[in-house]
Amino acid sequence: MRNGSCAVVAEGDLTREAPGVLTGTHPLQILFKRPEPSFRRATEMIEEEIIHWWRDENGELHRNALRLESETPQRVNGFPRDGVVTVRLMNTASQQAIRLSPEEALKVSTQLLSVAKEMMNQKRLLWNEQEELARA
Repeated sequence: MRNGSCAVVAEGDLTREAPGVLTGTHPLQILFKRPEPSFRRATEMIEEEIIHWWRDENGELHRNALRLESETPQRVNGFPRDGVVTVRLMNTASQQAIRLSPEEALKVSTQLLSVAKEMMNQKRLLWNEQEELARA
């Protein structure tokens, strides 16, 4: 008999049930059998979170966040599978996410790096022009 995540077993009953099922040899003795994975379980990690606070025209404070999450590569049915990079956009009302393969994530990050470098170079040129105007 099961009760939520617990199992009550009859006296003298020792069965090997599905992974994660509670079994035991006495009605009051319950042992938790952990599954013995043949593969590494996927783990999700928050890699980075960028938070922006802003006020609307009514003066109310709102929060936007960009979160990068990753899941490690794993073995499924004996075959290696790619990890996943999740880009999540969150605000005070909702959230949206897109899951990217490692190749897609690399393509996006390369493009972001290129655009950011170009913008920083443009700003540097503007500062140089500003300093020349100040000298003249």
